[in-house]
Amino acid sequence: MAKFGENYCWMIKDDPSVCPYIRPGEEYLIGDLEIRVREKCIECSELRSDLKKLADEKGTMFEVFPLILDEFLKKEQKINSYGRSVEIKEEMFDVLVHLSTSLKLVLDVDEILYKGLVAFTAGVSFGFNRAIVLLSGN
Repeated sequence: MAKFGENYCWMIKDDPSVCPYIRPGEEYLIGDLEIRVREKCIECSELRSDLKKLADEKGTMFEVFPLILDEFLKKEQKINSYGRSVEIKEEMFDVLVHLSTSLKLVLDVDEILYKGLVAFTAGVSFGFNRAIVLLSGN
């Protein structure tokens, strides 16, 4: 049920019963139509069906909007994957910075090897040092 009288749900402001997808804590979306469209309506299937109906009723101009929405969502997913990639690279860079600062005064080759193995094998995901197992084999 995306149509309320003459207006569509994504065009009605200040009515909490219009959008069933607004959760508790998201009441700010009721009053701000622009933010609601960005955060909720873009991915809503009712918006797509409304645009299809408008294309059938009003003309071909509305046929373009679903294509634009699809492209927008693809770009958003791509940007999100780039963001995750940047976070991983930033974590790797932090490890390298920490390793380089800890190796500044080290002259012993075994200690350099140990610190390198610790830095690259003891990640934040497991929380224990797997480098000790590698070094104990020697």
